[in-house]
Amino acid sequence: MKTSESVKEIFSALAAAQAIFPAVPRDSENLHMGSKYADLATILEVVRKPLAENGLALVQTSELRPGAEGSGVLVITTLIHTSGEWIRGELPMPLDTKDTRKSPPMQAAAAFTFGRRHALMALLGIAAEEENSNGAAPPSERSTESGQVHPITLDQARQDLSAVTTPTTCVGWRNTWNKQIQASPDRIQIQELFTLRLNELKKKETSK
Repeated sequence: MKTSESVKEIFSALAAAQAIFPAVPRDSENLHMGSKYADLATILEVVRKPLAENGLALVQTSELRPGAEGSGVLVITTLIHTSGEWIRGELPMPLDTKDTRKSPPMQAAAAFTFGRRHALMALLGIAAEEENSNGAAPPSERSTESGQVHPITLDQARQDLSAVTTPTTCVGWRNTWNKQIQASPDRIQIQELFTLRLNELKKKETSK
């Protein structure tokens, strides 16, 4: 995370906004994963008024970042206060160049939207609330009508792990999706991705 030289005013304003954020409902459904989530429009609708009332504004931009392992999209989320202070987070989103079903622009757009959603929630310190009106179970317990767990895909795991920012949230992701990981034909690769990401985050935390 990057910040302005002074952050006293913006941290105070963010704390005030967080105190009045409504719960964020998971009102969209991922049919493939059998799970619900809060889409970007829902999150923005929930946070815009509390932020504005406390002199805060959001700006999200992106940059294409080619790398040794392929291209990616860098999602840049900046929270700005009327005092001129700011907080900025950057979230790299890799592109799956092997997926020929989507054109490169479509892949970049999807990665940007996915990254905006996770980066926004991380920066503001909010989490989506599970909708329980239909008795839906949490992700780790959801299953198909036949009783089989929806397996997580390697691509979905890669995107999810690129979005976590601390060792604690990384382990939490693994615990939440453990059943889907074990049911996946790519479970060995997913476990390797998890281990690599966890070690990377631990190193970053130690070096601070």
